[in-house]
Amino acid sequence: MPSLPPLNPDLADREAWSHYWAGVPLASGGCLPGLPRPAAAALESLWATFFRALPPGARVLDLGTGAGAVPRFASTLRKDLKLLGVDYVKDLTLGVPNLEFVGGVAMEALPFADAQFDAVTSQFSIEYAKEPAPSELLRVLKPDAAWMVVAHHSRSVILEQNRRRLAALDDLCGAAGLLETAGGLADRPHVPLAEARQALRPLIGTLQQRHPGQGIVTDAASFVLGVLGHPLVMDELRRVQGEMGMEQLRLRALLRAALDDEAVQALATKLSRSNHPALVDAVPAPGTGLPLAWSLRSR
Repeated sequence: MPSLPPLNPDLADREAWSHYWAGVPLASGGCLPGLPRPAAAALESLWATFFRALPPGARVLDLGTGAGAVPRFASTLRKDLKLLGVDYVKDLTLGVPNLEFVGGVAMEALPFADAQFDAVTSQFSIEYAKEPAPSELLRVLKPDAAWMVVAHHSRSVILEQNRRRLAALDDLCGAAGLLETAGGLADRPHVPLAEARQALRPLIGTLQQRHPGQGIVTDAASFVLGVLGHPLVMDELRRVQGEMGMEQLRLRALLRAALDDEAVQALATKLSRSNHPALVDAVPAPGTGLPLAWSLRSR
């Protein structure tokens, strides 16, 4: 049951995000489901200040909208805003009455004429895009109109949590990991079920010690011990390994996209207009001593 690298990394990444958004509840808070309330409130405070300052009836474009967290929040503040979310994932149902969605859109080539929007927003999305994306953001924005970007910070609490989760996933899915080991036992039908389960317990204990507090290890252990003996055990192991593999792709993309001090300044330079330099701030994660994200915005 080997894990092979994707033949087309870009397509694999797109499929991984499509799978992710398909399973995210609409009111989950976008790409941070389960975000602690104090952290969510910190982001909401930023967005509330931004949206309340927009002119009446402003047309707002949200880049990489995902589950629509930003325009959904905007709609709770301002019913007059004309909200449009775009994402390279094609099929998303966002369920916001005054939000239009266009899928299959790359931030590097926005399908809009120049100077079409009164505001442009992005939360945890533009940092994933390639070079033309910042200039595309500015191109579709009306002169002197407002924009704001919230981007992943390379030292954030979000990154720290996801580094630990990725390490656990790598150990679970590796060549000597829990899923591969369980698959090897399942291929030996002469091994009694109780003996097969007992053979896995030392590995499970090692993984739990190596990755304390990682619920994915506990969940995987429970799944593996329960699925042994099932007539479709190999199919089930492959299914779960595929889901974990997609999460590994997403987490690696997140870690690559996160911006350090130099990278965020480079992005700010690209988003600056004549006589209007972009403003950059680190958003603190309440109660942690770590940043939550970067905030970049127009003056």
